[in-house]
Amino acid sequence: MADIMGKKIGGSTLLTIFVAGATKTLEERLLAPVIGNGTVLSGVIKLAAGGFVLPWIEGKYKENSIVKGVNLGFGVDGIEDIIQGIFFGGGIWNGGPSLNILGGGNTQAGF
Repeated sequence: MADIMGKKIGGSTLLTIFVAGATKTLEERLLAPVIGNGTVLSGVIKLAAGGFVLPWIEGKYKENSIVKGVNLGFGVDGIEDIIQGIFFGGGIWNGGPSLNILGGGNTQAGF
């Protein structure tokens, strides 16, 4: 099992990618009632967590695949929220204005 999780894809170990996917899924569901989901504001908050807070921790645990995965999960979800907010009608904040460039609506299934 350790051999499989140590394999690299695009420069990241499978363990890092697994943790990133798990982090994205869990934090999205846990934070949605608090900061929303699929909006520019929720994306900025998640990017701040992934871009400022978690790299500080990562500096202390530079080679830790789990810390890197958490950082990556927040970053990917933050970018996804900003794209949804701008292009697909998610808005700047929940119920806020949106450019809705590509149509659709908020894709917050289950929220």
